[in-house]
Amino acid sequence: MRNLLAVITTMLSLGQGYLFPGPLRAMGPACASGSRHLCRNSHFIHKAEAAASGQGAKRRAWWEKATSTEEAAAPAAEADTVVDIEDEKDPGEIDGYRIVKYPHPALRAENEKVTKFGSELKKLTRSMFKLMYAAQGVGLAAPQVGVNKRVMVFNPEGSFESFYSEVILVNPEIVDKSEATDFENEGCLSFPKIRGDVERSESIKVKAFNVKGKPIKREYHGWTARIFQHEYDHLDGTVMIDRFSEDGRKEVQPRLNALIEKYGEGGVP
Repeated sequence: MRNLLAVITTMLSLGQGYLFPGPLRAMGPACASGSRHLCRNSHFIHKAEAAASGQGAKRRAWWEKATSTEEAAAPAAEADTVVDIEDEKDPGEIDGYRIVKYPHPALRAENEKVTKFGSELKKLTRSMFKLMYAAQGVGLAAPQVGVNKRVMVFNPEGSFESFYSEVILVNPEIVDKSEATDFENEGCLSFPKIRGDVERSESIKVKAFNVKGKPIKREYHGWTARIFQHEYDHLDGTVMIDRFSEDGRKEVQPRLNALIEKYGEGGVP
């Protein structure tokens, strides 16, 4: 009992720094607003940071081993587009996959729903994350690696070091979206050095499955909602340039022609 009292006294003496860790306090307003998803994430952030010397170190070691160069392993810069055109890189082939470029037919093909949840799906999503980080993007859809399945991965932080923000969505569906929209500049890993303004809903409600096949519901806002909608378009065979204005499309047409000339009608890197 004396030892227990000593432990409790120590915890109280540490105050909020122990009982209410920094990341959780920082997420306070989101939790107060009733966003259960954000509250869960804030708790996860605390757990992840508390284990930084353990799991985090192991993940960093895994990443260094998984990528071939220090340049590819560098975390993505903070981006104000779905991919920062100045930082995008072609990581080449990783685990037998590579990011296909416009006009690869996989970008327009129909994407099938996933019916089997198991080790192969987990391997696919892990390889997608490797490619995404190496290319310094924040999201990737399965058709972008030549796999026509309704699978997407993203990390709004755009950094491997923030692995606790990774999201995997299988067979996602949009349940509802806000009438309010905004225009932001977007890029895409399948359209190197091309970007343009795209209108997206500011908020969106989603239902999907996680990588283990468990049904989940999520609500995304702002930046994260934009990332989701960009990747969701890929699952419907819609690409970024389809949402450009007429003037925006004309502006990038010379670059699109250059991609066709470089990669051929098949869009093979």
